[in-house]
Amino acid sequence: MAQCHGIEGYDRQYRALVTGANGFMGTHMADILFGNGYEVVATDLPHTPPYKEKRVRFVPADLTIPGDIRH
Repeated sequence: MAQCHGIEGYDRQYRALVTGANGFMGTHMADILFGNGYEVVATDLPHTPPYKEKRVRFVPADLTIPGDIRH
């Protein structure tokens, strides 16, 4: 599990946001991050199918629309 060490008594899991998660690079990046213990939030345009990995939180959003990024 990827954790932050350095401040005594403070451990937390890293979190990553992967944009374009249904694309070639996005799917591989999300898989690698998840496999290394990161909590992954994946996002892609609303008309794309949900991300294939059920343990990854998928948020359909168009990041050019301010209302879509409030999650």
